[in-house]
Amino acid sequence: MKPAKASVDAVNAFLESNSVNSTTLSPAGDWLGFSVPVHEANEMFDADFSIYKHATTGQESIRTLSYSIPSFLQRHLDLVHPTTTCVQRVSAISAPTYLVLPVLQWAMAVFH
Repeated sequence: MKPAKASVDAVNAFLESNSVNSTTLSPAGDWLGFSVPVHEANEMFDADFSIYKHATTGQESIRTLSYSIPSFLQRHLDLVHPTTTCVQRVSAISAPTYLVLPVLQWAMAVFH
């Protein structure tokens, strides 16, 4: 279902205010994608992204335990991904302070 123009405009304004360009990911326009370095995502979403490692497989994922979006966006967004969801159980690992976290692909689900 196509989101309201006001919602798309609000989300794009937020991204543009952070010098981020988005791409429409779905035919309906209800998913927007963008790429930012993790340190910028930390600032944009008041988060603390860290590397988590699956206890059995050793697979690593960058996630956060919590994030927030500005109040003016709360009625316009369903979710931001990837953030707090891990497909498999993982445990936090400590990363050296010199570690440079990669640029990740992010997606936002815009309300209809």
